[in-house]
Amino acid sequence: MNREKLKLIWHKHPVVRYFFVGSWNALFSIVFLYVLFYFFDNKYYEYELAVTFLVSAAQSYATQRILVWKSSTSPKSEFLRFLAAVGLQYVLNSVALYLAVDVLNFEPKFSALPIMVLVTCGFYFVNRNLVFKKQKLSDALQ
Repeated sequence: MNREKLKLIWHKHPVVRYFFVGSWNALFSIVFLYVLFYFFDNKYYEYELAVTFLVSAAQSYATQRILVWKSSTSPKSEFLRFLAAVGLQYVLNSVALYLAVDVLNFEPKFSALPIMVLVTCGFYFVNRNLVFKKQKLSDALQ
């Protein structure tokens, strides 16, 4: 596949951008958390996780806004919608993991990844239709 074809796929298909940017965001979050673990010797892991969540949410919002959705709407309200969606995504992941582990007796290490993947795939549509929704031309001109 030549470079021009890859470029065309990247520009025409937000689902491709969502996958690659999401993969980068996940890697960023994991590395950031483990860097904090290293420097603080796991002494404050609850705070380290909270800081990672906040930094990763801001980084994820910026990369999705710019690279995936190419948004031009108000960043303030959009960021609040993004944080609400991330919070809901966290709750859904937590509930699904609880059901898988405590109700269905699956191993956490085997059930967490498929749950995260399924919820993340669903949130592609939430992000596309609710968080990074296109601004109407009439609203943009006012």
